[in-house]
Amino acid sequence: MLHEYLGPDGKPVTSVKVGDELTVRVRLRAVDRPFVSSVAIVDLLPGGFEVVLTPGGAESKSSAGTGVTRRLASGGTWNAINVDVREDRVLLYGVALRELHEYTYRIRATNVGRFVAPPAYAEALYEPLVRARSLPSRITVERPSR
Repeated sequence: MLHEYLGPDGKPVTSVKVGDELTVRVRLRAVDRPFVSSVAIVDLLPGGFEVVLTPGGAESKSSAGTGVTRRLASGGTWNAINVDVREDRVLLYGVALRELHEYTYRIRATNVGRFVAPPAYAEALYEPLVRARSLPSRITVERPSR
């Protein structure tokens, strides 16, 4: 599992200004088998950041065929079955395949400071010994220039 914060140019960043938006990229794959079903990914936000939601939300269909409103501006090659956005984290549910897939979403810097970016954590819901964790990092949020 890999976890990165990307700037507008798509390159990893360690310092931003208040109000700047970053792309969070989580990469995941199954190792030593074709797939791992029912995977939950917990991605804690660093302090001083909030998730960027799209206004209103777009209607989409889940795998169960029920209408779901998704307001998380996301992308990537991994098809999450369910996404749960909370105040301090984003929870993703889906299937990890052998090929490396990625899920991206946007966050915004809201407070000045130096913050620890916690590692993202993944676990197979019905196989608790199958799990992954990214590395932690640090990110600095500076005052905007006048």
